[in-house]
Amino acid sequence: MKPVERIDVVHDTGLHQMPLGSVTEVNKTYYFAWSEAALDANLAFSPIRMPLTREVIACPKEPFNGLPGLLADSLPDGWGRLLVDRSLSARGIDPATAGPLERLALVGSKGPGALTFYPAHTLDTEKQPLDLDHVAESISQIHAEAGPELLDLLLENGGSSGGARPKINVWLHPETLELKPFSHNAPKDFEAWLIKFPASTDPPDVGLMEFGYSLLAQRAGIEMAACRIIETPRGRRLFATQRFDRKHEERIHMLSLAGLLHDNFRFSALDYGHVMDAAFKLEHHVRAYEKILRIAAFNVFTHNRDDHSKNLSFLMSSDGQWRLAPAYDLTWSSTAHGQHSLTVAGEGRKPGRKHLLELAEHFGVKRGAEIIEEVASAANYWPELKQELGISGYKLPVIDW
Repeated sequence: MKPVERIDVVHDTGLHQMPLGSVTEVNKTYYFAWSEAALDANLAFSPIRMPLTREVIACPKEPFNGLPGLLADSLPDGWGRLLVDRSLSARGIDPATAGPLERLALVGSKGPGALTFYPAHTLDTEKQPLDLDHVAESISQIHAEAGPELLDLLLENGGSSGGARPKINVWLHPETLELKPFSHNAPKDFEAWLIKFPASTDPPDVGLMEFGYSLLAQRAGIEMAACRIIETPRGRRLFATQRFDRKHEERIHMLSLAGLLHDNFRFSALDYGHVMDAAFKLEHHVRAYEKILRIAAFNVFTHNRDDHSKNLSFLMSSDGQWRLAPAYDLTWSSTAHGQHSLTVAGEGRKPGRKHLLELAEHFGVKRGAEIIEEVASAANYWPELKQELGISGYKLPVIDW
């Protein structure tokens, strides 16, 4: 792989393309410059950390290896990074030689949201039919000595996404449930969906569990994209969710909270109070406080401790208006350090009602206590829902403080 010294960034909605800027590497430091088109459009593509300016921006080395959050958000992490690294290694390329710009080139036009990167570097994947059982079997071999053909199958279908659990993107017909391999151009009447597969350490019903949580979240008044269980011919039951950054052929600009705040989500010191503050700055309405309070309460009552800043995102409309994206990655989870990734009014180990109330009172949420109890009531439905779906385990904590 040839070294890349400059990447041009294009905002591509699928309906309209606009040069956004460029990032250049000079002596191991990355510099970003907004394009004239972006300056003329006067839209806040990264409103908190990357305001529009004619000055060249020297990007901080941390927390994204020298890239600004606006661009680093497009890079795969977790499962996606493993997949890309294994694919490079299978081709005799040392992944250590692929720096941030080379990895943006690998993303090209296949990343989340509306940002695309040029020059794009492809791995010359061979087209293969989409068979979910075959994908699942391929995934199980990734940690072994998998050849390029298995890796290509996953990369071809957008499997370089972020997050820890293996996943692919597909086009799904909402009525017939027919699946087609993912590509930039949407087949007529198909929707962009993401399908998750169990990781090697996951129990077999992990997909059902996440689906159950999506139903709980909707019951708690939290906006979710459409979710469903897809059954494969060999009896696998996989969790699937519609992509909210795609609407047919349209791509919607998206940034995670981590990208917006330049937060290292693996070692974050953020509190839900910081999230509420950021949401209000973007939405300019007190309803933003209520949305974040509901999510914080849901994660507390349902033992979702992997509630880090990469698991919250915001969407920008074509006229530059920002809003909280539908919730995602809501699931029963613990962390290695035994705490929530985001603290609640300063408490990470055992947050409860009093911490949620303190958060609500600090931001003047008038219906704070009511919202918290609405979410608690929804969480109480979990035992009944588990029985309906045939899920075992995943006991929720008793929050009586």
